[in-house]
Amino acid sequence: GVMFLEREGAHLREMPIQIGPEKTVGVAPDTVRMVAPRGARTIERILNENESWEVPAWVYADRGLQVPPDRNITDALGPAAVILSGGTVIYSMPSVGPLNDSAYVLPGGIRARAADLKAILPNLQNGMTVYFY
Repeated sequence: GVMFLEREGAHLREMPIQIGPEKTVGVAPDTVRMVAPRGARTIERILNENESWEVPAWVYADRGLQVPPDRNITDALGPAAVILSGGTVIYSMPSVGPLNDSAYVLPGGIRARAADLKAILPNLQNGMTVYFY
């Protein structure tokens, strides 16, 4: 579990990460297999502190929690997060919501330290390609 920030061949930062497990989520017949990302993804949205994210209903079910009527939670992905194409999420430990558990990593997601994500956010922009290998 290591993530690197590189630009034009220069190694700028190395960050420890936790990768969520592969898991089939949802309720049949509406299920999705969440897997560790591989290959190229595109940044779709960058979240800073005090921004909300609509927590998928399957996350609550996976945690054994009741799905609330409003799933938009401010800081649900911690103080810094990146939403990628294909539904992959790179996030930091939140203090609220169903992901607020150090023993739980979002299936198919990547959890990094908040300080690392905050440090690299100025180098990221929507539409940028990231690679997983």
